[in-house]
Amino acid sequence: MATPAPLAVFAQLSLLTTTGDAITVMAADTVITVTLPRLWPRHTVLGPLADRGQRRHLLPKLHEGLRRADLTVQFQVRQRVVAQLRPQSQPTLLSWLLGLGAVEVHIIPCLLALLRW
Repeated sequence: MATPAPLAVFAQLSLLTTTGDAITVMAADTVITVTLPRLWPRHTVLGPLADRGQRRHLLPKLHEGLRRADLTVQFQVRQRVVAQLRPQSQPTLLSWLLGLGAVEVHIIPCLLALLRW
């Protein structure tokens, strides 16, 4: 049986938080990009992912869904990819310490986003 082709997604969505911050979600082909206004949001945009126990339960399910659909989710702050979850992502020490499962956290872009460079 042939390997199924990756799912191709095309969409653009803009959200306003209760604090007036804009969050954009863009999907092109196999990459979904979530652009956040800042690294540490002041609002509850993360919803259930704000709780470490919920993350431990939900992130593996999200990762499995991304793996099956061959999709990648990237999180950007100030035009920098600060984290991503790909089908082939593996947990790292930093992602484990932060309770983020297999989410790949990119340290240098995070620091630059914090310093607003």
